[in-house]
Amino acid sequence: MPIPSPVKTTITEPPPVDVYASERENGAIWRVEATSGLLTVTANDIDYGDDLAVDAAGNLFVPRPDGVVELPAGGGAPTQIYTGVFVVGIAADPAGNLYVVNFDGDQALKIHRGGGSATVIWNGPSDAWGIACDAFENAYILRIHPVVVVKVPASGASPTTIDPSGIFPNEVTPAFTVDPQGQNLYLSRLDMTSLDSQGLPQYSTILKVPLNGDPHTSFGTDLRAIGLAADTKGNVYIADSLNDRILMVTNSGSGRQVTIAPLTGAERVAIPPGVPERPRLPNLTGKLFGDAAADGGGWIVIGNQFVPVPPRSPVMALLVQAALRYRGRAVEDRKSVV
Repeated sequence: MPIPSPVKTTITEPPPVDVYASERENGAIWRVEATSGLLTVTANDIDYGDDLAVDAAGNLFVPRPDGVVELPAGGGAPTQIYTGVFVVGIAADPAGNLYVVNFDGDQALKIHRGGGSATVIWNGPSDAWGIACDAFENAYILRIHPVVVVKVPASGASPTTIDPSGIFPNEVTPAFTVDPQGQNLYLSRLDMTSLDSQGLPQYSTILKVPLNGDPHTSFGTDLRAIGLAADTKGNVYIADSLNDRILMVTNSGSGRQVTIAPLTGAERVAIPPGVPERPRLPNLTGKLFGDAAADGGGWIVIGNQFVPVPPRSPVMALLVQAALRYRGRAVEDRKSVV
């Protein structure tokens, strides 16, 4: 079947990043173009598995019973890049590595950039169902008996377990993801009390589980989330199969819900992995002392944030004037510096 031409949807607020979504009925994968909202089929008649990943260049990866298939950005023939494992879950990091869970649910592997070689990063009970990764190559493995998430550090340190089992019945978590910063997990929880005519759950709730120990929160109503993704700007993307759409929720799930594309039978969603912006420290003699000279105040450092403080005594101004001579250059006479 030929790939349809791009279409401009009526959505007024396109996503800030390219969003890819799979549609099981036609075996198609669609791209919602960043900033324009243009909707394009990037692959068609694809016999893909139950997950979807995309790298920073826009190459798509789908799991198969015989490994992983790459669908090149811009079209072209699919390529088998890894064999020997029946893959059910897949994720990509900014460096181009892939992470997969096998069908038996007892092993997770890291497929190194370019395919071919793979490293086993986790062995466990036969209950793993999905995998995600943050921008720092830490992997997160979803287990469903009970529902827990195992974090496998890229450093090789011992795995740790995040345990939301108290709010998740077994086997009712069809999708999960982690934000690139590695700060929050997002999990879909199916409502087993409301079933459709085929006996399938009609609705689900999205739970945000902070990894710093803060209480979880929930968002999303009247939807069925089968796929989840999160970007560096705090937007969460949902493949809502109940309402045939791709939904974007702003502000880490606490903001507005915006439909960014209609998509019949939306199943999985993925975005190119992003690297969080790191705070840039101001020039210590220019920014720090310059601002202090202007108002007599200064800055305090809390973590990686510079916070201005109100004006203080005239002594500050004197210290600043003494320091300004070194603005933009190193202090050579260390004995003269207190």
